[in-house]
Amino acid sequence: MNPFKALLYIISWLPLFVINFALLLVGIPLVALFAGLEQKDWPRWTWLWQNEEDAGAPGWYGKRFPDGSPWLMLRLGENMGGFDPDTLIGFRHNKWVRQWKYSAFRNPVNNHRFIFEDRVKFKTAGDPNAFNYDGKSLRAAGLRSSSGWRWAGFFAGYKRTWLNKTPGYYSEFYIGWKVGSATPGLGFTLQTRFNRPYIKVY
Repeated sequence: MNPFKALLYIISWLPLFVINFALLLVGIPLVALFAGLEQKDWPRWTWLWQNEEDAGAPGWYGKRFPDGSPWLMLRLGENMGGFDPDTLIGFRHNKWVRQWKYSAFRNPVNNHRFIFEDRVKFKTAGDPNAFNYDGKSLRAAGLRSSSGWRWAGFFAGYKRTWLNKTPGYYSEFYIGWKVGSATPGLGFTLQTRFNRPYIKVY
């Protein structure tokens, strides 16, 4: 992808940043008061919490550590699908506090990702495997880092993944549309995840 085209894509992201940030500011107090209400009758872009995939309260809300303390959140960047207690942080907060933190700060206004559907046919620039790498696969490929673009028409995204100096950890930066994602319905994102573990180091 040439620099001019990349710049046009980046400029096209700015209105989304403005809308997301405005809804985030509005949502911080409103989520605290009304997170229990359903938003399914609202226009989808106005959803301040929840999304069309889940109800804004992940399944791990009801899970607890062996000592009875609730799970609050995964370590920064961990996948919510893996319920390994060794990778979780538990805090003794009630369900309302945990739901508010998740919906207002960790995963705000994320129904935006359903406004536009993913494009199946896409082009790539840079490393064609950049969007598929995690720390383990990057290391297996003998690489220290990988970066690349994907785009389909107006929709474009950029991802960079790199191994940390600390053995067994990697980081990633992802911005733009998740074009060609294996999960349908994923749209625009801005994610920076540092120090994600990919192997256990003894």
